[in-house]
Amino acid sequence: MRPRTIFYLLFVIDCFLLVMMVAPGVSRPKSLLAAEVEYAQSPNAETKQEVEMLKADRKMKQTWLCGGAVAVSAVMLAYGWRNKARI
Repeated sequence: MRPRTIFYLLFVIDCFLLVMMVAPGVSRPKSLLAAEVEYAQSPNAETKQEVEMLKADRKMKQTWLCGGAVAVSAVMLAYGWRNKARI
């Protein structure tokens, strides 16, 4: 593969990960919204724990996506620096 093609492919992957970080399914999943509505209607310990668990899961997904985006950006920069004459 040509270096320019690989660089563009890394760029597209990085953009995809960045868009996924702010996507509604990751930032505000429907299950979290439903649990928050249920907690607002009848607050108890079980629903509060479920809301907190879903918030932690959401935070973990965003952390993994952000880490992946940073890693792909680092690889893209290193690859671009290494092949700067051919890109």
